[in-house]
Amino acid sequence: MAVALTLVIVVVAIRRLNLYEDAFGLSMLRLYSELFSYWIGVVFLLLGTSLAGVGEGRAWLLGAVAGTGLALLLALNLVNPEAVVARDQLAAAHQAERPDTSYLAGLSADAVPAIVAGLSGLDAGVRAELLGPVCRAHDGPPRHTGWAAWNLSAERARDALAGACPG
Repeated sequence: MAVALTLVIVVVAIRRLNLYEDAFGLSMLRLYSELFSYWIGVVFLLLGTSLAGVGEGRAWLLGAVAGTGLALLLALNLVNPEAVVARDQLAAAHQAERPDTSYLAGLSADAVPAIVAGLSGLDAGVRAELLGPVCRAHDGPPRHTGWAAWNLSAERARDALAGACPG
């Protein structure tokens, strides 16, 4: 019974996060919180399955929990969460107001190609307000040189900003 009630709390938490996302857009904290909530729900489903006697006599629960956690981390590495957040923030579908340009400008080089791709949907004032800090933060030569300092995200950011930054 405790597992079922905990799952109800997880569903309510996910619903509240979705309401915040609908009102204010996705942020890194909201994305990670929602994904963690889903993972906690899966963990409690696995716990309920174990308590129901499935796989009795075998110690599978810890391995299944660790496996689902590692799968979530791998998926996060493949998806590029900052680009997901940038695309969501720039999407006009749920934006009653303009996007949070200061938040977007503070994202890392992983988000820059998505930001540049979403600039065309913004008005000129918002575009300039967003592009200025992004260009200052990510455009130009790398601070460190050599093969050990090479970074794919920074290279993609410089390539995306090559035609977008003034000057």
